[in-house]
Amino acid sequence: MLLFCLFSLYILTTSSVFFEKKATECSLNWVKERKLNWEDFRGRPEAGVRAIAMTHSGFQTFPSNEKIGAKTYVRTKVIAQFDCDESWVRRSERENAYALHHEQGHFDISEIYARKLEKLLNEKPIPLPDYNRVLDVIYDRVFSEMGNYQERYDAETDHSLNRPKQSEWDKSIAVQLEATEKKIVE
Repeated sequence: MLLFCLFSLYILTTSSVFFEKKATECSLNWVKERKLNWEDFRGRPEAGVRAIAMTHSGFQTFPSNEKIGAKTYVRTKVIAQFDCDESWVRRSERENAYALHHEQGHFDISEIYARKLEKLLNEKPIPLPDYNRVLDVIYDRVFSEMGNYQERYDAETDHSLNRPKQSEWDKSIAVQLEATEKKIVE
């Protein structure tokens, strides 16, 4: 059976600079104990796309002000999110646990990069007047790195068809999640 999965990335932030999702749309925050299930994939398969499933995930930033002396600085919480309404699976594949596992890998990669972004944004205090400029630069860099990493994940695993490579990636993702578990901003 030919198995082909896609991923998609999105940007969310509470800053007015970026697109903000409507509260009525479904998104799931990444939680270690909660794995994706096919019911989370509520979108419609894209016409003309051979993939059996697509994960649409990314991260959202939550800036907060912090006074240090007379200056105001910004600290940022970053959360990986899965977009239920944009993620989809073909009806015929809803029992395919192996494909679902591969899609979970995409969401886990989003969490790894959300943690990296949070760490970079909080390494040193960012003065409020500089925040949007600094956020844009760091966000764009990390988001691009994540996109490249997601593409590499699909290429090396052949969209999960290469089971030995999928197993290698599973281990690598688990190690990275473990290594980045402690976040800067709680």
